[in-house]
Amino acid sequence: MVFHSKKTHSSTAFSEEYKAILKQLSKKGIFSPEKTSFSYSIIQQKAFKLHPLEDNTLLQQQTLLNILEFHAKTQPHKTAFIYLSDDNKKEEKLTFNELHRKAKIIGSYIQQNNLNKNPILLLHPPGLEFIIDFFGCIYGGAISVPLFPPKKNKKQDRFNNIIESTNAKTAFTTEKILNQINTDSNQLKHSNNIQFISLQNLNPKLAKKWKNPKLSPHDIAFIQFTSGSTSKPKGVINTHHNIITNEEMIRNAANTSKNTRVCGWGPHYHDLGIIANILHPIYVGCLSVLMSPTSFIQKPFRWLKTISDYQITYSGGPNFAYDLCIDKITESELQELNLSSWNVAFNGAEPIKSETLLKFEKKFQQCHFSKTAFFPLYGLAETTVFCTGNHASEKPSFLSVDKEALAKNKIEKPKKPLNEKKLVCCGKTWGKQIVKIIDTNSMTESPKNWVGEIWVQGENVSQGYWNEPNLTKDAFKASIINTQEGPFFRTGDLGFLTNDNKLFVTGRIKDMIIIHGKNIYPHDIENEIETICHKIKNGGCAVFEYEQNNTQSLVAVIEIERTQLKSFDPAALNEKIANFVLAEFGFSLNDIIYIKPMSLPKTSSGKKQRQLCKKLYLNNNLATISDHKFNQSNTKKNKTIPLTHTEKILTQIIKNLLNISHFPMSSKLAYLGGNSLISIQMIIEIQKQFGIEITTNELYKKNITIKSLCQLIDTKQNILIQELTNKQHTQQHSMQLTNTTA
Repeated sequence: MVFHSKKTHSSTAFSEEYKAILKQLSKKGIFSPEKTSFSYSIIQQKAFKLHPLEDNTLLQQQTLLNILEFHAKTQPHKTAFIYLSDDNKKEEKLTFNELHRKAKIIGSYIQQNNLNKNPILLLHPPGLEFIIDFFGCIYGGAISVPLFPPKKNKKQDRFNNIIESTNAKTAFTTEKILNQINTDSNQLKHSNNIQFISLQNLNPKLAKKWKNPKLSPHDIAFIQFTSGSTSKPKGVINTHHNIITNEEMIRNAANTSKNTRVCGWGPHYHDLGIIANILHPIYVGCLSVLMSPTSFIQKPFRWLKTISDYQITYSGGPNFAYDLCIDKITESELQELNLSSWNVAFNGAEPIKSETLLKFEKKFQQCHFSKTAFFPLYGLAETTVFCTGNHASEKPSFLSVDKEALAKNKIEKPKKPLNEKKLVCCGKTWGKQIVKIIDTNSMTESPKNWVGEIWVQGENVSQGYWNEPNLTKDAFKASIINTQEGPFFRTGDLGFLTNDNKLFVTGRIKDMIIIHGKNIYPHDIENEIETICHKIKNGGCAVFEYEQNNTQSLVAVIEIERTQLKSFDPAALNEKIANFVLAEFGFSLNDIIYIKPMSLPKTSSGKKQRQLCKKLYLNNNLATISDHKFNQSNTKKNKTIPLTHTEKILTQIIKNLLNISHFPMSSKLAYLGGNSLISIQMIIEIQKQFGIEITTNELYKKNITIKSLCQLIDTKQNILIQELTNKQHTQQHSMQLTNTTA
């Protein structure tokens, strides 16, 4: 299909043409005439028919070079990519043949300069230039390393680490970035060892000197550096065979073909962005309409407007992207959207919230968005990107589990409504890939409906991390002890399989908070905190624990909405959050930090970097607005007012149990830290020392301070003494009457 200038078309102009296409596709059995209804239950896999691929010609292609060359010959003038400017008003286009021809020019340059077989850094802003240089590396037989260009006047620790890890000597970039690097080279430790090159003005005649590098399926296509959500970024090795295997898995699951229309804003240096939005359209030979992440973040409406205008069928992003659309798109903007073409709305790269799917469907149903389009998936760079997901014809499914049982790694039905937690199904495995759930204590396979670490084996799984043999051995060479099955890749993620082999992901091992043997998923606490007040940014809370003086401390770092900075009251919010967390989870926060907008550490795909956040916290490097430590006093100890006998004993109990050096008597007990187990210990100690009974409700009654608890203890003691005195008087009087009668 030929696209006209963006200025001359609209969603209305496309509608009749699109209806004609749908009619043709329906006749071929590509789209089912009716979509299934939305359901909360786990459903059985449906039978479906895959798109035929030109007599399986594509399946016979063994490298990305072969695939692009095939499309350049069979559909040379078809538009492969459209890149939109940040205001969505200008288009840049690239056909399959143009990409093939330009890749040959760059490939020839690589060959003539003996850069083949070597890693080449690709430092590009979003746009078609990156795609051209990426395939230029493929055509030249080099190994590309997609990266975000170094930011001006910013610390380049991640960038420097990657340069050191890859030992790269060459970087391809644009003229603009090249000039920036030359003026900011002091930030790049290894910049003197690298040749930065712009290829925008190469002689087109180089294409005639290009020689096919005769790549094999197991040659390395590119190195994908992980986002580093829980650790230092690592370079995942992606071979042509890994990529093509994974693209075929996606094609089968999402039911894509050359008639598919893709839209994406995900960063091109992120696995989801490059595999889903760039390489998958190349694999099936379809159109991809791209925009920058900044364009989407600044105005989420642009993403959905692009889907509407270009009648996109396949698009998605992390969960936060759907939340942004829910929060930011106005009622008037809804009137401009027609989302009826969108039949695969994938959601992955971070925990998927059931409430997000429900809210998104409710808000955009007036725009003809179908709730059956939701496509929750699980994936990671080490499996190329895609690991599990439903088929596109299936409706998303949820599973309600008991929170208390989940904390013990068991999957059970909720015992009562307050214990319910709703999980989103991430579908099943595809192709020959195998997914297992492993008990990391015994290294044996866990039974169904039991939480363990997710292990993966398959031809889409990477061979390891670039120049990291020890990490590769630990992560990619795991075996199940009692069966010796392997090797498996250890994902570091927690999850479980249902009886019908559907995967549910529950969290990250490294992020897990364990308090007195109870497993707490940080995102559960974060999700609740984010709903407490509209002043807290959606997705702007990170919770983690650390050990201090042999005591576990729990911290919440909270990002405030920019528009609420002047009006939010930290003191009022502290009390609200602390009381809520205590009531909901049974333990107290030790510290609440409020930070500046956009300063919560996140990966390029929007994952919260809790471990980095923890590191910044411990080093006092967070962009802090306000900090409230519940277990420390900011005032001098009052030495003029002596403590009462009760106060002396109670403060010593609190110091011993909570490992706190000193605190004012006005401190609220709920703010000093602790948990339900410590509460029981405190009740026992109070009973021992004072001979009275204190209930949990009395101990953590709203606004109770150390001073008021001491007063409660004194009151109860006085009542007890009075009861004992009255009882003694009664007994003495009874004895006197008995003696008189006798």
